[in-house]
Amino acid sequence: TRQGDEPDTEPTLAGFIENFCASQAVHIDAYREAMTQPYVFWTLEAPFVQVIGLYSNVDGSLDGRGSNEQQRWFENQLKSAPKDKFLLLAVHHPPYSLDAPHGGSPEILAAIERAVKVTGRYPDAVFSGHVHNYQRFTRKWDGRDVPFVVAGNGGYADSPKAVHQLQHDQDDNPPPNHGYETTRAGVSLDFYDQTNPGFLRITIDKTTLTGEYFIVPFDGSVHEKPVDTFVLNRNEHKLSGVGHASPKRKNKGGK
Repeated sequence: TRQGDEPDTEPTLAGFIENFCASQAVHIDAYREAMTQPYVFWTLEAPFVQVIGLYSNVDGSLDGRGSNEQQRWFENQLKSAPKDKFLLLAVHHPPYSLDAPHGGSPEILAAIERAVKVTGRYPDAVFSGHVHNYQRFTRKWDGRDVPFVVAGNGGYADSPKAVHQLQHDQDDNPPPNHGYETTRAGVSLDFYDQTNPGFLRITIDKTTLTGEYFIVPFDGSVHEKPVDTFVLNRNEHKLSGVGHASPKRKNKGGK
C-alpha cells in the first residue's frame, strides 16, 4: 500500500479471478475482455495436445512458503497426461530469459525440474510471457530438444522504449541472435526480437508442432512471413526446419 492509499482488504487472488477466471468474456475496458479460465491453474485437453497452465503468482513461484498445493497438482497432471499427445506447459514467468529488467525465474525452473524428476514425464515445450520481447531457447534435456519460448510482446508495449532489451556483455554488446550458448549447460538462445511487437502462432498435428513468430512493427509496415519458425517432432523429440527470415515488407494498403 502506498502512503495515503486505503488498505487493500480483498483476498490476494480476487483481482486475478475477476479478470482472468470470469464467468463470461465481458469487456474490462475498450480494448480487453476478461478471460474465462476455469481456475488460476488448469489443464486444457485437445485432440493432439494437452496444455498445463500454471499460476506463477506475483513473484514467480508456484506456491507460498509452507505450501505445495499447486506443485502436487502439477505433478499429478504430468503423471496422468496421455503419452500419445504433445504436452505443453504455459506459465507467466519464464524459466529462462536474458532480458535486463527481469531475467528468468529460478523458482519456476526448479518447480518444473522437480516435477519432471518425480514423474519421469517431460514437457514437449514451455511457453511464457512476462518479458516484453520474443526469445526462443532450446534446452538439450536428456536427449530431447525442448523449446522454452518467451512471447510477451503482443500488445503491452505501445512504443519502442517499452520493449524489454536483453542484457549486454562487458563490451556493451547484446547476445548473438543465432545459437548463443548461455551459461546454463545445454541451454542455447536460438533467436530473439527486442525491437518489434509480435505474436506467436502454434500449429499442431499428430506428430508435429510448428511455431511461427510474426512481427507487427510500430511503423505500420506489414510482414506476411514469420521472422522465426521452429518445428518439433513428437516421436523423435527433436527440432528441425528451424528458420529465421527477414521478410519482405509491405506498406499499409499493400503498396
